[in-house]
Amino acid sequence: MIEAKAEMYHDSKNALKRIKVPVLILGGDKDFYFPLEKFKEMAALIPNSHLKINPNKGHDIFEEEQFAEDILNLMKKK
Repeated sequence: MIEAKAEMYHDSKNALKRIKVPVLILGGDKDFYFPLEKFKEMAALIPNSHLKINPNKGHDIFEEEQFAEDILNLMKKK
C-alpha cells in the first residue's frame, strides 16, 4: 500500500526536464499499462528524447526483435 501511494503522488515532471542525455522512449500502441498519451507526454518533457511507438505492440515490447534494432539505430546516430 505504501508503494502504491508513493507512485500515485510522485510527480516526476521536473526530474524528466533535467535529463541531459539522449533518451529513446520505446512503446507499443496497445500497451495496457502506459497509454499512448503518457509516452507522448514523457517525450515532450525530456529534452533530446526520441519517441518510437510500435503499432500493434503491448507492454512486452522488449521481447520484440525490433526493440534491439531501435536501440542500435539511436546509438548509430550519436
